[in-house]
Amino acid sequence: MPSIKNTTVSCIILVLSLFSVHSANARAIYSLPPDTLNIIDKISASNKIEQAMVLLNYGRNKDAINTFKEASNLDPKNWKPYFYISKGHYNLYNYGYALDYAQKALKTDSVDIDNEIYFILGQSYHRLNKLDSALINYNLAIEKLTPLQAKDLKIELRKQQCEFAIASVAKGETSKRILTLNINSGYNDYGGMLTNNGTEMYFTSRRNTSTGGEMNPDDQEYFEDVYHAVFNSETNSWDSITNDLKNFNSEAFDALTYISKEGNYGLMTVNKYELDTKEAMSSDLFYIEKNKKGKWTSPSTLEGKKINTSFFEGSATITEDRKTLYFISDRNA
Repeated sequence: MPSIKNTTVSCIILVLSLFSVHSANARAIYSLPPDTLNIIDKISASNKIEQAMVLLNYGRNKDAINTFKEASNLDPKNWKPYFYISKGHYNLYNYGYALDYAQKALKTDSVDIDNEIYFILGQSYHRLNKLDSALINYNLAIEKLTPLQAKDLKIELRKQQCEFAIASVAKGETSKRILTLNINSGYNDYGGMLTNNGTEMYFTSRRNTSTGGEMNPDDQEYFEDVYHAVFNSETNSWDSITNDLKNFNSEAFDALTYISKEGNYGLMTVNKYELDTKEAMSSDLFYIEKNKKGKWTSPSTLEGKKINTSFFEGSATITEDRKTLYFISDRNA
């Protein structure tokens, strides 16, 4: 007959093998000793980290961040969740959060922390224009990383950028953005095109006001929309910024890639997306033009046997005489 001690050990092993669920559930039901529960927490955290790494590698930064946070709740002294949350936020252009979580990773005082943490701190400070702090951490990264790692991360180049900026400010030199801040958002804004003698601009953005408010599950950014802005000469800035362009935008990817100088003809890339099945359909080229009343017509498919195919076609532009078209495609011929 087994001893009471052996029976207790067997019970604990059985619980560990059967229940790899969140330790809060195990704590409520089984009242295991604290040391045993800590082991369950660490195992669960390790599993969460592995899941989150897959998501991060696939570019699903938001899902990865949430999963890393679950891991950090289970194992608060583990540097890895904070380290990779910082990377995820940097990928999403959230440089303040990237800095905060990199500092949290460093505060765990783990002896095995990845020395790349100093590079992450450096580039976060760099993006936040805290150049002296950026230089300090870039130097620490060079000191602690291997020469090959430092080369791959282009740390010397980043140091030179900081030093150049610091020296320029010391000389009284300033830089000026061509486009004022009020037109740029915290999301991806690109493809700006001027028309009507530079008083109007169309551009593409993936901001949260996208039509339909849907996200692409692959990169977890909002779908593209075409935006329009008008230059205000009195305030010397762009205003009347809107994507309420009924004939331009759908709930999927829409991008204006060319517009004529007169502003009455344009080319678009429309990437159809099935929201129910979360599958991308074909991406085709369309044209749009203004009617006699000065209103934009609905996009029409570009004619031509070899223009739009079952493959991806996009980013079209055309010569002023409209006789030569350039575009990209991933077709196999």
